[in-house]
Amino acid sequence: MIFLPLSDDAPLDHRFTPYGAWSAIGLCTVIFVLFQAEVILSLEPAFSLGFGLIPQVFSGHAELSPDIRSAPTLFTPITSLFLHGNILHLVGNMLFLWIFADNVEEAMGTPAFILFYLATGAAAGIAYALATPESSSPLIGASGAVAAILGAYLVLYPEVKVFGLALNILPVRIPAFWFIAAWFVFQIGHALYDHDRSVAWVAHIAGLVIGALAVVALRIRPLRGLRARPAPASTRQR
Repeated sequence: MIFLPLSDDAPLDHRFTPYGAWSAIGLCTVIFVLFQAEVILSLEPAFSLGFGLIPQVFSGHAELSPDIRSAPTLFTPITSLFLHGNILHLVGNMLFLWIFADNVEEAMGTPAFILFYLATGAAAGIAYALATPESSSPLIGASGAVAAILGAYLVLYPEVKVFGLALNILPVRIPAFWFIAAWFVFQIGHALYDHDRSVAWVAHIAGLVIGALAVVALRIRPLRGLRARPAPASTRQR
């Protein structure tokens, strides 16, 4: 990773608790430890096959073995959001949620944020399934929803500073716009030129675009003047 984010400069109101973001982090972690990490139960690979989003199965071109316990196919774009392939996959997604999701949730309100997380994450997964209908590998991970949160953050707080490590070594603080824009270009580059299909780059790209468009369409506004040109008070919405 060219830039590893560690924190941002957007404070939360002391009266607000991001229960939606915390719940997503907790649920993903518990599911991984209980069912995927082979610490308590050893359910892989059947667990990922049954609850991940398999494009061939989702499109109706293939079926899972009846021996595999699975979620209803139409629900797999959502169930897949709470599964992860390994500890690095989990930690990476949870780090991004921890840094960026709380401010997005505060701007939307917790109920709307939960719907946003599930809907945009599912939409990103469906976009991936439509782009790769021949794939028989399960799509798992919160990356599509994380990308949507980055898209929302890009619209709401582009000038908020993000602190992290450039090249995983040098501490720097840069505007969120430049970090997220560089991240987006990085995803497009991999989608076009990377022959390793183990990462769903298309889901990342779709997620960011869907998240940004959703914030614009819903006319969600940033809070407490965290942008250089905040919206007039009369038009602010929670």
